[in-house]
Amino acid sequence: MPAASDYEPAPVVETIAKDLIAKHHPHLASAAISYVFTHKKMTHQGRQAAGKMSRPPKLQVYHHDFDFILIVDWQWWADNGRSKQQKLALIDHELCHGTAKEDAKTGDVKFGIRGHDVEEFAEIIERHQLWTEELRKFHGFAMTNVKKFIETGSGNTDRKDWLETLLVLTADAMGVDLPSDKAPTEKVDTQVDVDPDSQISHLELEEAAA
Repeated sequence: MPAASDYEPAPVVETIAKDLIAKHHPHLASAAISYVFTHKKMTHQGRQAAGKMSRPPKLQVYHHDFDFILIVDWQWWADNGRSKQQKLALIDHELCHGTAKEDAKTGDVKFGIRGHDVEEFAEIIERHQLWTEELRKFHGFAMTNVKKFIETGSGNTDRKDWLETLLVLTADAMGVDLPSDKAPTEKVDTQVDVDPDSQISHLELEEAAA
């Protein structure tokens, strides 16, 4: 079990997330979210994970009343080469995993986790191209936004950062490895990993929330 000192509160992430929730994720407005930095490397399917949005085990919900835990890799966040736009995109991405459904009878809100819109293997795309409606829609959306940002601000640093982030997240979500001259220096995965064994313990969460 990881030590409690491996985790610490992430108020800067909370500030960004609250703004994003107000603008793009209003269904999470009533959710109690614990924002945490981790000093332990997170991985998913053998690749480094920059962030994870997950539901805490029931015992932790009972004691702490958290609906979600949003964990961010501190080393990834503190990298001097990391742009504000990339950090914003990561938090926005993780918040997209959170769902909320109101019970028609009781009015109670049930929170949950959803996967990515697209999951696919690189070799399948290579052999069969955009063979599903989901892949075609995702590709069309990505290309439309790339074209828009190229036309409206190819010389703008923030827009370049956004474009790079879109390229990385698109390739990651579709399971495509970028060419070496286009890929970032580290392989980052923002895939959610809902694994009870990887959750923060009661003691760790208590210290992080203090």
